[in-house]
Amino acid sequence: MLKNLTVKAKLLFLIGLMSVIMLTLTGVNLYALNKTNQGLQTIYADRTLPLADLSEIKTILLHERTAIVTGFAFPEEMSGQHKKIEANIAAIAKLWDAYMLTYLTPEEKILAEKFQSVRKSFENSLVKAMEMQREGKVDDARKFYFETVRSLYTPAAEGIDALVQLQKNVAKEEFNVSQSRFHFMLIGSIVLQLFGIAISLFFGLRIVSRLLAELGGEPSYAAEIVRKIAHGELSTHVVIEKDDKSSLLYSIDTMRQTLSNIITSTSVVMKDVSLGELGTQLEVVVEGDFIQLKQSINETIVQLRVTLFALNDVMYAIYNADFSKVISGHVHGKFQETLDKAIQSQGALREMLKDVGQVMEHVAVGDINHRITAEGRGELLALKNNINNTLIALESLNEIEGVVAALAHGDLTRTITTQYPGVFGNVTTSLNNTVDNLKSLIGEIKTSSEIIASAANEISAGNNDLSHRTEEQAASLQETASSMEELSATVQQNTSNAKYANELAVGAAKTAKKGVAVVDEVVETMANINESSHQIVDIISVIDDIAFQTNILALNAAVEAARAGDQGKGFAVVAVEVRNLAQRAASAAGEIKRLISDSVDRISGGGKQVEQAGKTMEDIVGAIENVTQIMSDITKASDEQNYGIEQIHQAVTKMDEVTHQNAALVEEAAAAAESLSDQTRSLALEMANFKIK
Repeated sequence: MLKNLTVKAKLLFLIGLMSVIMLTLTGVNLYALNKTNQGLQTIYADRTLPLADLSEIKTILLHERTAIVTGFAFPEEMSGQHKKIEANIAAIAKLWDAYMLTYLTPEEKILAEKFQSVRKSFENSLVKAMEMQREGKVDDARKFYFETVRSLYTPAAEGIDALVQLQKNVAKEEFNVSQSRFHFMLIGSIVLQLFGIAISLFFGLRIVSRLLAELGGEPSYAAEIVRKIAHGELSTHVVIEKDDKSSLLYSIDTMRQTLSNIITSTSVVMKDVSLGELGTQLEVVVEGDFIQLKQSINETIVQLRVTLFALNDVMYAIYNADFSKVISGHVHGKFQETLDKAIQSQGALREMLKDVGQVMEHVAVGDINHRITAEGRGELLALKNNINNTLIALESLNEIEGVVAALAHGDLTRTITTQYPGVFGNVTTSLNNTVDNLKSLIGEIKTSSEIIASAANEISAGNNDLSHRTEEQAASLQETASSMEELSATVQQNTSNAKYANELAVGAAKTAKKGVAVVDEVVETMANINESSHQIVDIISVIDDIAFQTNILALNAAVEAARAGDQGKGFAVVAVEVRNLAQRAASAAGEIKRLISDSVDRISGGGKQVEQAGKTMEDIVGAIENVTQIMSDITKASDEQNYGIEQIHQAVTKMDEVTHQNAALVEEAAAAAESLSDQTRSLALEMANFKIK
């Protein structure tokens, strides 16, 4: 059945078979899961939840019975217990309604109706007993409870127990059914899986065996062989079964051998071609499209041989400068185009060299007006343009000769205006810059000579004025020296007075520091008193707390004595006296606390005033120390002034000497300025020979 199918069809068949088996297993498992889910839902919704509700109802019934009994034992709690019973009755009704909404078996319905009747009777009896308690008929209510209520509780409790047991039994039956269904579905699933595995193995092994026979080996081995061939490893050995003549591996090995023979022969031919042996031909025996490949390679070798021989003739003729030799060859396509271009290049080179030779003959005799006119491309065109541009640039020599001749005659107004390339342009630009720089230099020299002449005249006049003022300065310096001697005597007197005032300020500072020390001791004493006062206040607070606690204890003792009746009367009298003493002690402690608090406040105020006085004394000491420092600074300043005035006196004396020397130098400078003025006039006459405008 699988013999004539393709690989794709075989794999699709196997996948489809596996899918059908998996879908069957999935359907069976889903059916089992659905049944299991229904059983669990029944156990939870119809058995577990009702079981919890019934157990809670049983607990609440017991609480109702306990609540009515608590009301008999503790009458003061009777109202609260009645509220609990009413709340429990409402809770039972709510739970019972939820239970009745679930699925009930026939037996369960009978038990439920029976319990409902008994529960109603029990709750009605509870309500009646509560009404008796509210009316004050406690004894009747107690009697009614023991005779009626207790007898009704027993059947109600038994009824609820029967319903609980029924829930357990039904839940167990559901569990047993689920277990049986689980085991059946488990065995069925295992059988189906084993059957599916067996079918899959059977067809899978058949398909794998058939595929291996068609491939001739493992797919990975075939892929590895193809990869090696694709990477050029044609010497790879292919392992094939002995009688295999039709597998994929056999076809691959045949292709490998054919490619190896063709490539080997082609390599031999190409090696000969690379060595210049163009007479070799490809002679390997081939079939099919390889025949066309063989013919193309051999024809390519022939065309290449003819083209190379023709190009060799062209290159040899160019090497020997023989441009008259005619080249020809019978080739096709690009080979013919290559040969034609070589012949065209030979002709273009011949025309260009002829034109260059004629132009160079004219340049050799000084005639630079001729140009190359032959057509050219590429390097020949560049050669033509370069030679023509060189001839144009050589024309700059005429303009350079004119500018240099003008410079020789002192004419700085002539320059080169034509733009030339390369070195020629650099030479003309440099020459123009030289002319401009000379023009600027000559102009600046003329301007500077005029300025220097004017400045020399002004220096001469200034020196005369300076000589007169130097004499006046010498007279002023003598008067200044006399005044500095009087100022020095005054500063010395100020220094003596400042030293005496500094000694007085130091004494006042020492006295003020003693006062600060006394105030610091007073502040410390006030702080100690303040601390002791605070400790007394803390002790009084403790006494006040003890009195308050004693009062509370006496009050509790009086209450206990009142409860004890006649036996506690004597103890009550003592408690009253203790309470009175505690109150008086608390009152006295409060009064003492107030007095101590007033004393603490006054001590704190006194301490603050003393502390303020101490700060004031410290400020006074600081002020005195500042005065002392100021007086000391004044003393030092007076000494420095005395020293400075002495230095000024010496400087004034030295300035008098220098002033006399300056007078002599001024006379020398006047003579030099007169000489500079004469030389400047001579320079101006020399510069008048140059033409710059």
